[in-house]
Amino acid sequence: MLTKRALIGITLLGCAVFSLPASAQEVLTDPPEDALIQESYEHFIAGDMDASLKSANAALALNPSSAIAYNNICSAHIRLGAYLEAIAACRKALEISPVYRRAYANLRGAYEGAAKLSPTVEVYLGLSECSYWDEDMDASIEASRQVIALD
Repeated sequence: MLTKRALIGITLLGCAVFSLPASAQEVLTDPPEDALIQESYEHFIAGDMDASLKSANAALALNPSSAIAYNNICSAHIRLGAYLEAIAACRKALEISPVYRRAYANLRGAYEGAAKLSPTVEVYLGLSECSYWDEDMDASIEASRQVIALD
């Protein structure tokens, strides 16, 4: 049960929010791209990667700094086997939000897929880096060995 003091605090907070100018109140609402990001995720779960990409790109049109939208693009490209496009999208997500763990996990998946199709020094260096950040030192060392073998 809330105390009288808590109820007064909640009431004052509510009054403070509604007394803000309209432009400041907009900051307190969900960003407009959120619905498109959710839609992108739902299409991904349903297996419709083209629709997932379309929704994520529409979210980016509204907010070009959406790390989540770039991560959704990465995920869809991984499912499509377009690993280089996935890598580029995840790198962009991490450029925007360097601590975004899901983007690191997807980046590693993209590098793993790329390594199967096109085992290059660049791909194995990326895989080594991602494995390192995942604290999977064995995988990081193995990817580094592949770099040495290719070089």
